[in-house]
Amino acid sequence: MGEQNLLSKAASFRGQWLTFLAPRRQRVGIRERLDAAGNVLQPLDEQQVVQTVATLQQFYGVQSVAVCYLFSFINPVHERRTRELIVQHFPDLTVSLSSEIDPVFREYERVCVTAFDAYLRPNVAVYMQRLADALSAMGIKSYELKVPLPWVLDATCVAQAVAAFHAAHQQVYGHCRPTQSVEFVNLRSVHSAPLPRPQLTVQAPSSSLQAAHKGSRLAYFDECQAYHDTPLYQRDLLPLGAQFDGPAIVEQPDTTTVVYPGFTCRVDVAGNLLLTLPTR
Repeated sequence: MGEQNLLSKAASFRGQWLTFLAPRRQRVGIRERLDAAGNVLQPLDEQQVVQTVATLQQFYGVQSVAVCYLFSFINPVHERRTRELIVQHFPDLTVSLSSEIDPVFREYERVCVTAFDAYLRPNVAVYMQRLADALSAMGIKSYELKVPLPWVLDATCVAQAVAAFHAAHQQVYGHCRPTQSVEFVNLRSVHSAPLPRPQLTVQAPSSSLQAAHKGSRLAYFDECQAYHDTPLYQRDLLPLGAQFDGPAIVEQPDTTTVVYPGFTCRVDVAGNLLLTLPTR
């Protein structure tokens, strides 16, 4: 087989052959036929498909099968059924279809490209599985694409989601295979509901600021360049409306508030500490 090149009005034959990866004994014809319009002239011999693949696996130990039928780029029905049979009876084998790998005219180039895909597919599958395992071990997921789903899921909505996935795959990776099956990895839903406005509770005031005073501590302030004997206050005992000047330290279980010299601290009606620096 070669390529025919039309030059002017004369036809010349160029002796250009692509290297074929599958040895002659591992290339087998299958009884089936489509016409140039894709109509079935002879049904696929499914029994021959199974017997042929069994022979190839038994005597040659094949790991991958390339399928290329005449005019399958117009109607891939026989190639797809061949893959279904191989997957059903030989689940360990990988299958490459010319109608998906290179669905164009010229059978020789198409079968060569498909055979090359079949040659690489097992090795790439092993590599990708190892990569996926490594990413999974590191807590990293890959290859998933997010697509929106409607609230009500029916056959039409699922088909739309699958189409959206292939469109996203084309946009992200530069290619897609609309005939390939799609797996739903995770289904995520977001729910929202109005919540009642929270009611702020006003704590009961203590008897006096003196009751919240818990002693004093030496603290150094850069503004004064000196240590100050600084009063300590217990936050939950500060009375509402109390006010005191810094320096001071207000302590509570989860934080400490420092009132610097020159600042004034006031406890509002909700128990918040408001620190202000008087304008000069």
